[in-house]
Amino acid sequence: MMPELHQVGVGLFILFSTISLLLVVAKPVAKEFEITILEWIRAFKRIQAEWHKPLSIESPSGQRRLLKRTHSKRK
Repeated sequence: MMPELHQVGVGLFILFSTISLLLVVAKPVAKEFEITILEWIRAFKRIQAEWHKPLSIESPSGQRRLLKRTHSKRK
């Protein structure tokens, strides 16, 4: 009876040690995964906001001034 109990105890110890090791290793991986997912969500929201903006074609104001100028300032 005693050897069986000892074998079960060692088995449970190995099982819990393995689970603990996996959790210790998985924690930094999970944090990195969370950071990456949050960046993707932010990027997706920016893309979605740009997609829903009305489409407008704007020319820079500097180009309009150059086209309206008819004489040179130097003389």
